[in-house]
Amino acid sequence: MHALDTFRAARDCHPETLRAIGFAALAAHTPSRESTARNLGLLLRMRRWPSSRLHITCVDTYTGERCVVTQATGVHITRAVAASSAVPGIFAPQQIRDRRCMDGGVSGTGVHLDLIAGAERALVISLLGATRDDIPWGTMAPGDIEREQESLTACGTRVLRLCPRMPIPEDLMDPGLAAEAVTHGARQADDDADAIRSFWA
Repeated sequence: MHALDTFRAARDCHPETLRAIGFAALAAHTPSRESTARNLGLLLRMRRWPSSRLHITCVDTYTGERCVVTQATGVHITRAVAASSAVPGIFAPQQIRDRRCMDGGVSGTGVHLDLIAGAERALVISLLGATRDDIPWGTMAPGDIEREQESLTACGTRVLRLCPRMPIPEDLMDPGLAAEAVTHGARQADDDADAIRSFWA
């Protein structure tokens, strides 16, 4: 709980803040790194990287640096996904070469739009919508996602941003919400299909 509370209580993404979260994540009692990566592999049903262009983000627990993992790093896809999903206090930081890495969202962004600056088009799927973007959320400051999107648009990229239309709960880690979220996601995917098709055509 200390690791998760440290992350939830953070109000900036300064290196010392990220290191404090990282140290708490390293000390937390969680399922093993191996079991987390194995279980994600079973969920993903993926044995290899689907594309050399896939970029997965995570954060070095010791330095607070954001890491970007690609096929070229030689890290197995399930290990990279497990690192990117390693919420402090819930899942163990993962070994990414010589680093121990936690959830990429700890870095102060949940979308990492700087990685695609200059792209012609970008479909941005963001957990937080306008209803939550105006309040602090862990290491993200109010309006951070909007500022990232504005910077991306300023580079000439056309952006379509999609967010859940269901109310976002205070506790995103509550497993009791999973079934409702999956049902809502499937329904919204059907609703948004035409907009995505038109944007990408």
